[in-house]
Amino acid sequence: MKNAALLAALFALGVSACAPSQQVTLTTGKPARSEAGTAAASSVASLPPSTEARSAATVSKAVPRVFLAPEVLIGRSEGEIRKAFGKPALMRKESPADVWQYLSEDCALHLYFYPEGKTAKVVRHVAINGRNLDTLSDLDRTQCFNDYLRSVGAEMAFAAAGS
Repeated sequence: MKNAALLAALFALGVSACAPSQQVTLTTGKPARSEAGTAAASSVASLPPSTEARSAATVSKAVPRVFLAPEVLIGRSEGEIRKAFGKPALMRKESPADVWQYLSEDCALHLYFYPEGKTAKVVRHVAINGRNLDTLSDLDRTQCFNDYLRSVGAEMAFAAAGS
């Protein structure tokens, strides 16, 4: 009988040694200290920063997105427009105006420059239209303008005037 009980106890110990451990180990990334106060080698690698910690760091550096009306260009000089948008895809004369055209995949932006004073010309009218039959009449002109600003990196060039 004693042999049977001893055999059962040994069997139970052997089976429990094979069972997966339910112990969870967390680490702070600092070496553990033994009772004597010396640093013990940690066998658990430190975890990368949490998603929340990375997001918090990113959010503090994020620039808020601006959403401007195309009319923010009214009164801007040819130099300001060229600096922000670059060379136009098309330039034409419609006396007394000069018309500059900028193109994106979905829309065309037309800027009408009229004389102001003796030599300078400034934007007095902005026209935006779709470039295909699907968007020709129901185009969101403000959205198209802002998409174009972002695509050429000029989103912040007019943000102060639009706020």
